[in-house]
Amino acid sequence: MLREPSGRKDERGTRRRRSGGGRGGDRLGHRAGAGQSRTPGAGLFAVLIGLTEAPSWGWSSTKFVALLAAGAALLVAFAVVEVKIERPLIDLRIGGKPVIVTCVAAFAVGWATYAVFLSIPTIVAAPPAAGYGLGGTAATAGLLLLPVGVVGAVAATVTGRLERLLGSKTLMTLSCVPVVASSAILFLARHDAVVLALAAGLGGLGVGVGLTEAMNIVSSSVPAERLASASGFILIVRTVAGTLGAQVSGSVLASDLVPGTPLPTWGSFNATFVIASAVGLLAIMASLTLPRRLAAA
Repeated sequence: MLREPSGRKDERGTRRRRSGGGRGGDRLGHRAGAGQSRTPGAGLFAVLIGLTEAPSWGWSSTKFVALLAAGAALLVAFAVVEVKIERPLIDLRIGGKPVIVTCVAAFAVGWATYAVFLSIPTIVAAPPAAGYGLGGTAATAGLLLLPVGVVGAVAATVTGRLERLLGSKTLMTLSCVPVVASSAILFLARHDAVVLALAAGLGGLGVGVGLTEAMNIVSSSVPAERLASASGFILIVRTVAGTLGAQVSGSVLASDLVPGTPLPTWGSFNATFVIASAVGLLAIMASLTLPRRLAAA
């Protein structure tokens, strides 16, 4: 029987050790990745449960504060780990400042617009006897929300020309202005269908231009091979922000009801509009920090 040279055995053993010891090493890496991927979900779950129960627990209750703190801690821990590890689940370092600013703006726009889109159908359905509302049907609410899609689709098609005319920084900043306006104008929408439709159209304008320009900024700031993941991350940020915005708005509305009815008071709607407007202003301030010229990746 021929024996394999000992040098070849040593070389093969070295390669096996470097690769993590075969299948056992692969399973260990898989478990670490799965655990890291569960962290943001657990953090968001804690925050959303706390926001859902806040009207019954109280906004200053120990349970609400504890869940909010636990969720925030998990999300911060996830971000810290992602920045430090070599192969992160979400590369938070890619693209530099433009991508970070775009994420902040997308978060604020998602929050504000979803808060508006939640408020409009609720106002439409409320009977005028509640002190506000149109007493309308679901079909009426759908028609008043139609400008969101129509205006957003048209606005997205002209974003490229506007970018060449105004520049990325100016256009991104201006796209956040209709988002703030859509929240602010709802203060006047107590019984006015025209104001509700205008608020929906302004929200659609902000989303159509803002989201398209956010993708343009990302495409010019990251390498081509990372474009899909970076663009997907922007959409995830906006969706998560929309979920939080809708949940916070719903909890605020449920915290103050018209006596003897399940309807929110107009004062609780005003609080929702204030929060949405403030978050929209955050998008404007974030956009103002963008560099005037974006370096190509």
